[in-house]
Amino acid sequence: MRSPESFAVAKLHFHDSENLGFNQIDIQTLTPTDLTVRLRGSPVCHWKKDIKAATYHNLAIIQTDAGIEATIVLDV
Repeated sequence: MRSPESFAVAKLHFHDSENLGFNQIDIQTLTPTDLTVRLRGSPVCHWKKDIKAATYHNLAIIQTDAGIEATIVLDV
């Protein structure tokens, strides 16, 4: 991926087009300009709520002592 910000949009694409839900995200590379992840999950038959869009409002990706923490705001 070109930027960490595009991750939310790409994940939403798989949610919408393939009905995929992800329960594990392994971050392999994280820099200010690059994000490489491995997603694991499965098809979902029915979603409780639809996600309309991922926004950049309050987007934060930070390194903590416990690992990497991301805050992503979604429009539902």
